[in-house]
Amino acid sequence: MTIAKFELGQLVTTKGVNTYVNSDPETAISRTGQLMSIISRYMQGDWGDCHPEDAEANNVAVAEGHRIMGSYKIDQEVVWVITEWDRSVTTFLFPDEY
Repeated sequence: MTIAKFELGQLVTTKGVNTYVNSDPETAISRTGQLMSIISRYMQGDWGDCHPEDAEANNVAVAEGHRIMGSYKIDQEVVWVITEWDRSVTTFLFPDEY
């Protein structure tokens, strides 16, 4: 794994991810920590559970300025992270919110 070098822009979560993370005060800190761990992995070029071809496409996207996407798990939920091509925003979202 190589360290990816790209801007994240504004970090945002969708309503669904925000509700999931904050739905239970007892798990909110843990889930927030998991999001921070995910973004750290993402910034290092660890694209999570995506297919190897998609990981390679992300490596190209970093170099050429295209959209970047990773797939990770929080508890048993799949969460995507998408950075737009112009690096203006990085969004945490559930697949069904795409």
